Amino acid sequence: MILSVSTMSAYLHYFAASCTKPRFFGLKPWYEYLNLVDDPVTGRCEVTGFNVLGRGDNSSFLLIALAILDNLLIIAAWIAVGYIIYGGIVYMTSQGAPDRTGKGQQTIINALIGLAVALIAVQIVSFVGNRLAP
Repeated sequence: MILSVSTMSAYLHYFAASCTKPRFFGLKPWYEYLNLVDDPVTGRCEVTGFNVLGRGDNSSFLLIALAILDNLLIIAAWIAVGYIIYGGIVYMTSQGAPDRTGKGQQTIINALIGLAVALIAVQIVSFVGNRLAP
């Protein structure tokens, strides 16, 4: 009986929730900048040192807000990529009409500027979040 329990417990860590931070389309989880620890007893990933008021260290709500802002900027970058594709379609289907060609070019230029701003902002927010994280 003891042998089977010890054998079984050796494999349970494969099914336990680990503190890996999964990503979907580059989006970060809300707990990206929080301090996480794998609890060996329960096998769960637990947040340690959650600081509400920001006494001594930075507030955890600020870190959560930075993760959410980071996701919003990533979504803005994906939308800019969509506008680049849309501008390319408008440009290709213009058939030489000057107003449609100009509209397609201007859409692509504006979307590239928006993409550059969003990517730079994502890097700045990630830098600040990593510096403030415990």
